[in-house]
Amino acid sequence: MRLAGLLLAAVLVLPRPAAAQEIICCGLLVGFGGDWFGALRECRQKLEEAGAEKRRSVCQQLGGSTCEDVAPYCQPCRGDEAKKRDPGGNSLGPGDPVFDGLVDGARNAGYGGFGPHHMGAQARDGRIFFQIRMDADGCPLPNGSCIMQAVEDGSLPPGKQPGGKLMFLGSVQIAGSATRVNGRHVNVETGVIQDAAAATVEGNDRAAIAKAMADMLQKLGVRCRKARGPQF
Repeated sequence: MRLAGLLLAAVLVLPRPAAAQEIICCGLLVGFGGDWFGALRECRQKLEEAGAEKRRSVCQQLGGSTCEDVAPYCQPCRGDEAKKRDPGGNSLGPGDPVFDGLVDGARNAGYGGFGPHHMGAQARDGRIFFQIRMDADGCPLPNGSCIMQAVEDGSLPPGKQPGGKLMFLGSVQIAGSATRVNGRHVNVETGVIQDAAAATVEGNDRAAIAKAMADMLQKLGVRCRKARGPQF
């Protein structure tokens, strides 16, 4: 009886599962605040079941690393937010060959992780004008429509997104069989143009626009090799 009582007492004082158990997402171990022993591999399932705050915590711990399991939660923007917010406006988005060509060109120039949510583009007066928000180091930031939409739907916390220090402004002009892309870095605070370049190529399809964009950016020199994601 005495042995049985000691065993029962030992069982009662055994530690319960910690309140900070982990899950494995994108090959990384992240704290999830679970009630299990060890690390679970059901990343997608747990994120589907989790609330917005816990999803944001996982995305923050991943530090910009993304994979198929977390993309719906850690990449809250598709790049079509401007079109959705202003359906009758002149904004372009994924699926438009000029827009897609500009995104391809930025990637080809060396901006790792660059996506449609980093690009803003509008059709006006027969030309396409585009803009890319950048931080002080010249790293692309998610565009304003992406941030506003993600904050409004609860995917991102308000007040945490860095403001752009530079704007990369440019335009695409198609004349006959040739495409010309020009761009310039502009200091947001002073309005001073820091540098500018242009490139012209033959052709006017998505591939030609991508080449002109990449050539123009490479003339300027890519300041940052990694586009920034949203801050969770």
